[in-house]
Amino acid sequence: SGKSTLFNSLTGRTISATGWRVHNTRGPIIFTQTAILDKLKELELKYGPLLFPLLKRVNHTLTDSVGLPEIKTTGLPGDVQIFISHQENQNSAGSLRAGGDYVLVDLPDINSSPAVEEHLIALDIMPWLDIVIFMVDDETIYHRVFAKPVQLANDLRQNRFCVMVNRGKDRIDLKHPDIQQVMAFFGVDELHVLPDLKTKVLYEDDPAFLALKKELTANRSTASQKLLLGKIARLAKIVSDENKIRKLALEVLEKDISQIAQDTLAKDASISLQKL
Repeated sequence: SGKSTLFNSLTGRTISATGWRVHNTRGPIIFTQTAILDKLKELELKYGPLLFPLLKRVNHTLTDSVGLPEIKTTGLPGDVQIFISHQENQNSAGSLRAGGDYVLVDLPDINSSPAVEEHLIALDIMPWLDIVIFMVDDETIYHRVFAKPVQLANDLRQNRFCVMVNRGKDRIDLKHPDIQQVMAFFGVDELHVLPDLKTKVLYEDDPAFLALKKELTANRSTASQKLLLGKIARLAKIVSDENKIRKLALEVLEKDISQIAQDTLAKDASISLQKL
């Protein structure tokens, strides 16, 4: 439905593989800056794995150039691919890269038949997000798999955007009752319609894309952190409980060693200094 194309356009790089094939993205792909990754590492040293704890992380450091083509990964099941940019202030046409610290996540399809595990991955990452973009097309807008993510986004008070790529020649009637029903379902006031790129690789100076990017930048307020903090609190309690057990075990061991040393010395006969 165009998720990876939009992801690439917002990063200003061709990171995530695109194409017409269903289930093209096989695992989560993250674009972020060095400073944010350092903060995450600092948190995880205290509390253990927080971000996709069951997935193997594969880090990629992006070069300074914005040349095309670049890596174009499809993601892998069981992995999270993290692309790290050191150029926080460089801006590619249309991208968010000059917008300060942020993380972009390209998630696998949750709507096709092979995507059961990917749906769980999407729900796992949602408490971390301030903004959720639902990419839909005319075949998936009513699919029941969207119900739980939409409800979770509502509970977390996350900013939501609903985006559709117009691959046909006809204009999409935004006032049509079906489209109005779609917007009500996703909890948005507007459906952003992007044109088909045809031969281009990225959205850059397209007016509809620039309008979407402007709204994304303007709506970067922090979502509710209740679920995320609850997750960290549970992990912190596990670490705290483990440390208490270890402390007690060390105290018992220390006491046992002290007693053994005293008993051993008590059994030894004294030797006079002269004899020594």
